[in-house]
Amino acid sequence: MKILLEKNIWILFVSVSLIIAAVFLYSRYRIAPAIKMEQIFLNDFSGNEYTLASKNQLGMVVVFYATWCGSCKKDFPLLEKLHHELSVQNVSFVAISDEPIEKTEKYCSAVLKVFDCYKLNTNFREIGIHKIPTVYVINKNGEVVFDKAGNYNWGDSETTEKIKQLLE
Repeated sequence: MKILLEKNIWILFVSVSLIIAAVFLYSRYRIAPAIKMEQIFLNDFSGNEYTLASKNQLGMVVVFYATWCGSCKKDFPLLEKLHHELSVQNVSFVAISDEPIEKTEKYCSAVLKVFDCYKLNTNFREIGIHKIPTVYVINKNGEVVFDKAGNYNWGDSETTEKIKQLLE
Protein backbone atom coordinates (compact mmCIF):
# COMPACT_ATOMS: atom_id res chain seq x y z
CA MET A 1 0.00 0.00 0.00
CA LYS A 2 2.81 2.40 0.92
CA ILE A 3 4.64 1.64 -2.35
CA LEU A 4 1.46 2.26 -4.33
CA LEU A 5 0.97 5.63 -2.59
CA GLU A 6 4.59 6.65 -3.27
CA LYS A 7 4.22 5.61 -6.91
CA ASN A 8 1.02 7.67 -7.27
CA ILE A 9 2.70 10.72 -5.71
CA TRP A 10 5.63 10.30 -8.11
CA ILE A 11 3.26 10.06 -11.11
CA LEU A 12 1.39 13.16 -9.93
CA PHE A 13 4.67 15.08 -9.50
CA VAL A 14 5.89 14.12 -12.97
CA SER A 15 2.51 14.97 -14.52
CA VAL A 16 2.37 18.41 -12.89
CA SER A 17 5.99 19.08 -13.91
CA LEU A 18 5.23 18.19 -17.52
CA ILE A 19 2.17 20.45 -17.55
CA ILE A 20 4.18 23.36 -16.14
CA ALA A 21 6.93 22.78 -18.73
CA ALA A 22 4.38 22.60 -21.55
CA VAL A 23 2.71 25.85 -20.47
CA PHE A 24 6.09 27.56 -20.25
CA LEU A 25 7.21 26.35 -23.68
CA TYR A 26 3.87 27.23 -25.27
CA SER A 27 3.94 30.78 -23.94
CA ARG A 28 7.64 31.23 -24.70
CA TYR A 29 7.73 29.82 -28.22
CA ARG A 30 4.21 30.41 -29.48
CA ILE A 31 4.11 30.83 -33.22
CA ALA A 32 2.19 33.56 -34.97
CA PRO A 33 -1.28 32.48 -36.10
CA ALA A 34 -2.13 32.09 -39.77
CA ILE A 35 -3.79 35.20 -41.12
CA LYS A 36 -6.05 35.83 -44.11
CA MET A 37 -5.10 39.29 -45.28
CA GLU A 38 -8.34 39.82 -47.18
CA GLN A 39 -10.29 39.24 -43.95
CA ILE A 40 -8.37 41.76 -41.85
CA PHE A 41 -10.13 45.13 -41.98
CA LEU A 42 -8.31 48.33 -41.08
CA ASN A 43 -9.12 52.01 -40.74
CA ASP A 44 -6.74 54.82 -41.47
CA PHE A 45 -6.84 57.98 -39.36
CA SER A 46 -9.36 59.60 -41.71
CA GLY A 47 -11.81 56.72 -41.18
CA ASN A 48 -11.29 55.05 -44.57
CA GLU A 49 -11.57 51.26 -44.48
CA TYR A 50 -9.14 48.88 -46.18
CA THR A 51 -8.24 45.24 -46.12
CA LEU A 52 -4.70 44.31 -45.23
CA ALA A 53 -4.42 42.61 -48.64
CA SER A 54 -5.13 45.94 -50.39
CA LYS A 55 -2.07 47.52 -48.75
CA ASN A 56 0.40 45.03 -50.27
CA GLN A 57 2.25 46.31 -53.33
CA LEU A 58 5.85 45.03 -53.40
CA GLY A 59 5.88 43.17 -50.09
CA MET A 60 5.38 44.35 -46.58
CA VAL A 61 6.30 43.88 -42.97
CA VAL A 62 3.21 43.95 -40.76
CA VAL A 63 3.47 44.57 -37.02
CA PHE A 64 0.55 44.02 -34.66
CA TYR A 65 1.38 46.12 -31.58
CA ALA A 66 0.05 48.11 -28.65
CA THR A 67 1.17 51.52 -27.42
CA TRP A 68 1.72 50.15 -23.88
CA CYS A 69 3.75 47.12 -25.02
CA GLY A 70 7.34 47.19 -23.75
CA SER A 71 8.42 44.43 -26.15
CA CYS A 72 6.99 46.41 -29.05
CA LYS A 73 8.94 49.49 -27.97
CA LYS A 74 12.14 47.40 -27.99
CA ASP A 75 11.41 46.02 -31.47
CA PHE A 76 10.46 49.27 -33.22
CA PRO A 77 13.99 50.74 -33.48
CA LEU A 78 15.21 47.41 -34.87
CA LEU A 79 12.33 47.30 -37.34
CA GLU A 80 13.16 50.87 -38.40
CA LYS A 81 16.70 49.72 -39.09
CA LEU A 82 15.31 46.85 -41.16
CA HIS A 83 13.11 49.39 -43.00
CA HIS A 84 16.23 51.36 -43.91
CA GLU A 85 17.99 48.19 -45.10
CA LEU A 86 14.99 47.20 -47.26
CA SER A 87 14.34 50.67 -48.69
CA VAL A 88 15.77 49.66 -52.08
CA GLN A 89 13.09 46.95 -52.37
CA ASN A 90 10.26 49.44 -51.64
CA VAL A 91 8.82 47.19 -48.95
CA SER A 92 6.10 48.88 -46.93
CA PHE A 93 6.03 48.68 -43.15
CA VAL A 94 2.56 48.53 -41.65
CA ALA A 95 1.78 48.93 -37.93
CA ILE A 96 -1.65 47.80 -36.70
CA SER A 97 -3.15 48.40 -33.27
CA ASP A 98 -6.55 47.50 -31.83
CA GLU A 99 -6.50 50.44 -29.44
CA PRO A 100 -8.68 53.56 -29.89
CA ILE A 101 -7.84 55.43 -33.08
CA GLU A 102 -6.92 58.67 -31.27
CA LYS A 103 -4.36 56.89 -29.14
CA THR A 104 -2.98 54.99 -32.14
CA GLU A 105 -2.70 58.15 -34.25
CA LYS A 106 -0.87 60.06 -31.53
CA TYR A 107 1.58 57.20 -30.93
CA CYS A 108 2.24 56.68 -34.63
CA SER A 109 2.95 60.32 -35.34
CA ALA A 110 5.40 60.48 -32.42
CA VAL A 111 7.11 57.08 -32.61
CA LEU A 112 6.37 55.13 -35.79
CA LYS A 113 7.46 57.55 -38.47
CA VAL A 114 8.49 54.94 -41.06
CA PHE A 115 5.31 52.89 -40.64
CA ASP A 116 1.93 53.17 -42.31
CA CYS A 117 -0.33 52.99 -39.26
CA TYR A 118 -3.85 51.60 -39.04
CA LYS A 119 -6.50 50.75 -36.49
CA LEU A 120 -7.79 47.17 -36.60
CA ASN A 121 -11.59 47.09 -36.92
CA THR A 122 -11.84 44.36 -34.29
CA ASN A 123 -9.59 43.18 -31.48
CA PHE A 124 -6.48 41.05 -31.79
CA ARG A 125 -8.02 38.00 -30.12
CA GLU A 126 -10.74 37.79 -32.76
CA ILE A 127 -8.12 37.30 -35.47
CA GLY A 128 -6.08 34.89 -33.35
CA ILE A 129 -3.32 37.19 -32.13
CA HIS A 130 -2.62 36.58 -28.45
CA LYS A 131 0.96 37.84 -28.16
CA ILE A 132 2.39 41.17 -29.22
CA PRO A 133 4.34 42.17 -31.04
CA THR A 134 3.39 39.74 -33.77
CA VAL A 135 5.19 40.40 -37.05
CA TYR A 136 4.53 39.03 -40.53
CA VAL A 137 6.74 39.40 -43.57
CA ILE A 138 4.57 39.16 -46.67
CA ASN A 139 5.93 38.92 -50.22
CA LYS A 140 4.54 40.72 -53.28
CA ASN A 141 2.30 37.71 -54.02
CA GLY A 142 0.57 38.09 -50.65
CA GLU A 143 2.20 35.03 -49.11
CA VAL A 144 3.41 35.09 -45.51
CA VAL A 145 7.08 34.12 -45.86
CA PHE A 146 8.11 34.73 -42.25
CA ASP A 147 6.34 35.36 -38.97
CA LYS A 148 7.24 35.84 -35.35
CA ALA A 149 5.23 36.31 -32.18
CA GLY A 150 7.18 38.13 -29.48
CA ASN A 151 10.56 39.83 -29.59
CA TYR A 152 13.05 39.08 -32.34
CA ASN A 153 16.42 40.48 -33.31
CA TRP A 154 15.24 42.42 -36.35
CA GLY A 155 18.46 44.46 -36.46
CA ASP A 156 20.72 41.45 -36.92
CA SER A 157 22.53 41.31 -40.29
CA GLU A 158 21.61 37.64 -40.78
CA THR A 159 17.95 38.47 -40.22
CA THR A 160 18.15 41.35 -42.68
CA GLU A 161 19.67 39.11 -45.36
CA LYS A 162 17.10 36.39 -44.71
CA ILE A 163 14.21 38.87 -45.03
CA LYS A 164 15.73 40.37 -48.21
CA GLN A 165 15.93 36.91 -49.79
CA LEU A 166 12.40 35.99 -48.76
CA LEU A 167 11.04 39.18 -50.34
CA GLU A 168 12.80 38.78 -53.69
